[in-house]
Amino acid sequence: MKIIFKLFTGIGLIGLIFSCSKEDKLNYTLQNYDTFVPGTIDNWISANLTDPFNIEVIYRYQRNMHDINKNIAPADESKVIPQMKIVLKGFLEVYGKIGGSKFIKLYTPKQFALFGSGDYDPDGSVKGGTADGGRRITLYGLNGLNDNDASSVIGNLQVIHHEFTHILNQNRFIPGEFGLVCVGDYYADWTAAENTEAKARSLGFISPYARKSIGEDFAETLSHLVVRGQKFYDDYASQSGETAYKKFKEKESIVRDYMIKYFNIDVTQLQNEFQRVMVEEYHSTDYTSVLISSGKYDPFCTDFYTEYTLSMNRYTRLNSYLFGQLT
Repeated sequence: MKIIFKLFTGIGLIGLIFSCSKEDKLNYTLQNYDTFVPGTIDNWISANLTDPFNIEVIYRYQRNMHDINKNIAPADESKVIPQMKIVLKGFLEVYGKIGGSKFIKLYTPKQFALFGSGDYDPDGSVKGGTADGGRRITLYGLNGLNDNDASSVIGNLQVIHHEFTHILNQNRFIPGEFGLVCVGDYYADWTAAENTEAKARSLGFISPYARKSIGEDFAETLSHLVVRGQKFYDDYASQSGETAYKKFKEKESIVRDYMIKYFNIDVTQLQNEFQRVMVEEYHSTDYTSVLISSGKYDPFCTDFYTEYTLSMNRYTRLNSYLFGQLT
């Protein structure tokens, strides 16, 4: 029996070698990252993020940086610097100007991980970003970014500001009273057909995704206040019914108090600085306010009906980018 077993084993090995010899060679160049020589992208990251902010950017594909059970595309290297410029201008420098260097050193993430495609879940939703351990933000969908399109930049920054709110919450807990505003109305199965925008809005949620949990509601509230602006938030709330309006404003009040109490951040100043960057750096026309040299703005400078209609159209476009992309 041993002789027969050895004979069949030998035949099997010969067959395996023969079959392998027929296969085409793999057209791939293996790199030894221990001997990797930094290039233009790495030098830019070092000069603009690592040296001044102690932030690491991981853009070369690493499977252990995402769910290993999913296939996620690597980042297009041509998108890396534009993406991190958006992070620098629309996030780090905005918070740095209002919160100061101490805030930046203590609370901003020390690592960004970038991936080309979205992180698709079985329920059909797609993650645009995650926040981990209070120190890392992972951004997905990089290959679809268009830094020449203000709407694309706004959608991207909505994800970043949303995820950073989670990091803040990992350092300082969400006040208990926030979850009481819409107690009983949270809906974990947020992608269900019955959780429409109209339904979520009538209950006092800024988006259907905000109904998923208290944490997501808090992150959506703050990120919308900063990225979409006060006039948008107020218009959206005022057109949602009296009961919902009160909930929107109560949530806003809690979020504002939280940012002042724990981080000495004035949300109004944050909004003004963010809008200034979007107008000056990315030529955005999504904001209905007029910025003036003092950094303040006049929220009543334009016709309400016209601007409200424009705001709602922009909100719909933004939601088409955001729904299912945050976590």
